[in-house]
Amino acid sequence: MRINVIGQRNSTGFGNHFSYFCEQLKNFSHIQSEIVEYVLTDDASVEHLVKAASPRDINIWFYAFARPGTIHTRGRNVVWAIFEQDKLAPLFINRLSRADLIWTPSTWAKEILERQGLPSGKVDLVPEGVAPEIYHPYCRPWQEKRPPGPFRFLMLGKFEARKGYAQLLEAFIKAFGKDPKIELLIKGDFFHLGKERRGAKLLDFVKRYDAPNIRLLTGEVSREDMFPIYNSADAFVFPSRAEGWGLPLIEAMATGLPAIATNYSGQTEFLKEVEGFFMPVAHKIVPINDPEYQQFAMGHEGDWGRWAEADIDDLAQKMREMVTHYGEWQQKGIEASRILRSKFNWTNAANIALESLIRHGLLTDVRLQLPPSIAMR
Repeated sequence: MRINVIGQRNSTGFGNHFSYFCEQLKNFSHIQSEIVEYVLTDDASVEHLVKAASPRDINIWFYAFARPGTIHTRGRNVVWAIFEQDKLAPLFINRLSRADLIWTPSTWAKEILERQGLPSGKVDLVPEGVAPEIYHPYCRPWQEKRPPGPFRFLMLGKFEARKGYAQLLEAFIKAFGKDPKIELLIKGDFFHLGKERRGAKLLDFVKRYDAPNIRLLTGEVSREDMFPIYNSADAFVFPSRAEGWGLPLIEAMATGLPAIATNYSGQTEFLKEVEGFFMPVAHKIVPINDPEYQQFAMGHEGDWGRWAEADIDDLAQKMREMVTHYGEWQQKGIEASRILRSKFNWTNAANIALESLIRHGLLTDVRLQLPPSIAMR
């Protein structure tokens, strides 16, 4: 028996999830020798997986487009269902139904899957996590003070309508105008939809506001190099319309950054554990009408579901409050970091996943031979 983990290591949310999860599985004794990673990039890689998989294997699928039913592999199939909208296409639900087991990272997502007809006994909640050894608060001031210089808000997430950039910039200008003592740093690279997404469109978008205190950070960086970016800011602001998990938000909060965020979709799974230690933004639920998102969304016949839209006035007020009462919120950010790093690390995620495999009879008991150096008398 082998555990075939099918995904891709890259800078996307899926890529980071795949990387962290694989690395943590490989920390378990003996299990590490049973794990095989597969990256499906072309027909040859698909053919290799199909030929190599055996009936006793466990296939864990990370790809949204490569599901049981489209690629026929031997073995038991586990599909990680991660999505942002609250209504999924019947075709996608049908493909999920063919899996032996479905994992999803939040109660919000689990309820959507069950509401669309998947049996609750087939859907397990397996939260994602954060790397506490990479994202930690120990390089931040723990006292009620901050370093001299401009107060810096940070927003991180690929430049698209789903992330709420329009609401963010409107709220920032409403709250602070062009005040040089308050800055908004944006890391919004989008490396997977053509060169124009590497900054040109985001730069044009920001230029409309003619605000020199809105600054862009560009360039693809490693996971370890993300830490100084988070640590360079005073607060994190994340008015995202919808998230499968919200990796930038949990990473920022793990570093101790006090956060302002939309309390909706997949990120509610960890935000509910830190209620009172972050600022929720008022929002309304609206239909998804973004053509770009609809190219990739798993909607059906024009009904793409709904997502949140942050209230601009409330977001502006929350940012002003963050600056005015920063000492108090800095302390709350440190406490949120402690809670999140303890409850939502990748070790816990891997443990929950392995327990799920055992509970469903997919990972059977493996008796190991005693080492030759051990004598039984």
